[in-house]
Amino acid sequence: NYNNECTFAAIREPELLVWDRQSKPIFQVEVTFDTIAENTNVTFKQKFGTAEECIKLRKYIPEKNEENMDRLEKELTKMQ
Repeated sequence: NYNNECTFAAIREPELLVWDRQSKPIFQVEVTFDTIAENTNVTFKQKFGTAEECIKLRKYIPEKNEENMDRLEKELTKMQ
């Protein structure tokens, strides 16, 4: 487990979540939810303060974000 302190910058139900990560590494996340037929398309974007920060973390990001999506999927399954 890692320190993961965040502040929500925007919540617009049901289509948008934006949060700023306060603990390192610092970045902003923007998640959009778009209804497509009977499904939802989730777009997950991370914005870093500098290109160097992004490049430094790029090798870890896909795996960690996949873990996040797996956790989200488990939570959504519980809600059905």
